[in-house]
Amino acid sequence: MTRRRGNSTNRMAGKDELRRVGSTLDGLMDELHDRDTRATKLQSDKDLLVGELRHRIKNTLTIVQVIAR
Repeated sequence: MTRRRGNSTNRMAGKDELRRVGSTLDGLMDELHDRDTRATKLQSDKDLLVGELRHRIKNTLTIVQVIAR
């Protein structure tokens, strides 16, 4: 039978370090999710504004055509 070397203090320090790494990764994943959500919302807002701009340009060109006749 093989015995493990090292004391329980080193193993506890390793567990604490893993907890900190896990917590950091959780925080980074939350931040990534928040950024993705904001980017999706901004893209949606941008698409809406571009659609509105196209509509107004089309209306303006129609008015110009009517005036030009």
